[in-house]
Amino acid sequence: MEFGRTRPRRAGDESIREGELDRLRARLQRRDLIPGLTVHQAKGREWNHVGVALNLAQERILDQGLRELEPEHCVLYVALTRAKHTCGVLRCPQEHGV
Repeated sequence: MEFGRTRPRRAGDESIREGELDRLRARLQRRDLIPGLTVHQAKGREWNHVGVALNLAQERILDQGLRELEPEHCVLYVALTRAKHTCGVLRCPQEHGV
């Protein structure tokens, strides 16, 4: 066993990775790209329109009202206040019986 050696590259691995990076680069330059971020990544940022994916437990929390200093409530507050104008809820059809 030798330490400090990496696994040998297979022929073509590098060109495959370069192709994947080129495709990703092209996707990221599209004007119609919609970023998908976690609440923590979005903290401190704003957009005109935001869609928030909520599970049933989070919807129940909202039905009862947010409470200050409850960790899950704080996360929901941050998620829902990233929109300058419109905040929509994105629902999973399977979870909501649709």
